[in-house]
Amino acid sequence: MAPLTIVPQTDDEIATSADNYLTTELAERLEHQPVAFTLRVQLGEADDPTHDPTIAWPDQRREITAGRLELSAPVDDQDHWEAEGFGPTRSTPGIELSDDPILAFRARAYAESLNRRSGEPSIHGSM
Repeated sequence: MAPLTIVPQTDDEIATSADNYLTTELAERLEHQPVAFTLRVQLGEADDPTHDPTIAWPDQRREITAGRLELSAPVDDQDHWEAEGFGPTRSTPGIELSDDPILAFRARAYAESLNRRSGEPSIHGSM
């Protein structure tokens, strides 16, 4: 997913920003115009490794634009969505996960992040 407009920031600006600066900045941008992202997908071939995310596929692999996401306003129920967790292993029917073992780790790491943000006790111990 790639934003259509990039807001450049220096490392110093990021280091001194509030914890929720991205949420604040997005709300400010939405007051003036929609914010859009393009979803691009690189298509693998039969011999491309899917079990090791450290092995890059060749640059000449075909890419397609799979969609566009446009945000026009903040949601009215932000508190509800902040309590939801992103699950990188959730998929829609017809979409299968690769054999990448990092996905299983990421699922636990994202759950731990949600627990820490919500103040809930850790379910996996300290990471």
